[in-house]
Amino acid sequence: MRICFDGFENLIELRRGRPFVLEIHNRALFARVCDSLVSCDGEDACEAYTIWDGEREVRPKSAFLVVSDVLNLPWESKDLGGKLYSLLQERQLEDEAIRGLFESRFRELRGLISQLLVQLEGDYRFGLEWDLQRFLKAFGFTIDLDHGAAFIDRLILFLDCCADMQVKKALLFVNLKTFLTENEVARFYERVFFHLVFQSKCNTTEW
Repeated sequence: MRICFDGFENLIELRRGRPFVLEIHNRALFARVCDSLVSCDGEDACEAYTIWDGEREVRPKSAFLVVSDVLNLPWESKDLGGKLYSLLQERQLEDEAIRGLFESRFRELRGLISQLLVQLEGDYRFGLEWDLQRFLKAFGFTIDLDHGAAFIDRLILFLDCCADMQVKKALLFVNLKTFLTENEVARFYERVFFHLVFQSKCNTTEW
């Protein structure tokens, strides 16, 4: 994927699993570039740019998962939490043994409820069929986020979840290295490379 800024001599080339760091020493230009990328306005941004995948132009909102405030990671993004339930539903359908266990346990639950109903005079039934996604939503199943954990640990968890959810977008961080030691930067990159080797799911870009 390539980013082409109007007036920039060189284009920016992003490659899967290879963190890219862009340093701009002119603070005013740095602010304009960050503002333009975070806005996802493309050619309408204050520093106009286009994004290309081969010969195909890509909309900025489709290209980036923007993390403009690294201290408040976008856990509520549809690219993460929105895919969790459907991903587990797919895994359940693919695993015949697990699917059978779920169905068996639900039949047991219906049987227990039926025992309670014999004490009542009316007729009652479930209004919805068993569905794993409904079950997960009903019980608030979500990412186990420890807000008291070290920042680097939360950042690694964010990378892991992006890989699990098969996020296709590049992760675009603003000023990430400001909040990390050299050792933590190395650990962050190692985790990116880990997902590249074993999953090849998570693209990461830092600004």
